[in-house]
Amino acid sequence: MYFSLKQDTDEKLAIAAVVETIKKGGVCLLPTDTCYILAVDGRNEHAIEKVFKIKGRDSQKPIHLNIPETSMLNTLVHTNPRAQTIVETYFPGPLTVVLNKKSHVSDLLTGGLPTLGLRMPDHFFIHRLNTQITTPYTTTSANKSGCPTPYSVAEALAQLDQSQIDTIIDVGVLPFRPTSTVVDLTTNKIKILREGPISIEQLLLTLGIRNDKRE
Repeated sequence: MYFSLKQDTDEKLAIAAVVETIKKGGVCLLPTDTCYILAVDGRNEHAIEKVFKIKGRDSQKPIHLNIPETSMLNTLVHTNPRAQTIVETYFPGPLTVVLNKKSHVSDLLTGGLPTLGLRMPDHFFIHRLNTQITTPYTTTSANKSGCPTPYSVAEALAQLDQSQIDTIIDVGVLPFRPTSTVVDLTTNKIKILREGPISIEQLLLTLGIRNDKRE
């Protein structure tokens, strides 16, 4: 199914299609505040395997999840006061927090690592989707591994096999933005794993920390 929100497509129908696709273990191509992503049910190992196959992604590389509400954080990872403060301040936004996962989270999703990355994009379609969906869903960029980040459906489909994608949401060309900042909050040391729009200085200021040694 293809929905173009650049035209007069019924947004409610588009959201319902995404929710149903993810519920059934299908794959969606969605816009976010950074790029287009491949979204599947983060609890469905068969669906997660589809994403790895579509992207040609190394199974040892983890895939992060979007959460529809911040309260879901505690159901997926072991959190702490610093992480709660960061999430409350920067979600929704271009930030991924990495924390120790709970035992029920699939090792397939995390590439065998004990940690899981979580985020909540700040995009109008994702905001509306998150009011209707009750499951965490993958937030990996919709490209072949190692290839350019897609800022349009056309760029994504130039790299991927469209027949393997069940539902596509097209909102046009996204503004060019770097992918999200990824920050490890598993310990008292704040560790930036990937540079992005939110800086280490901003995070430290939010936590009221000075001269915290960066790793």
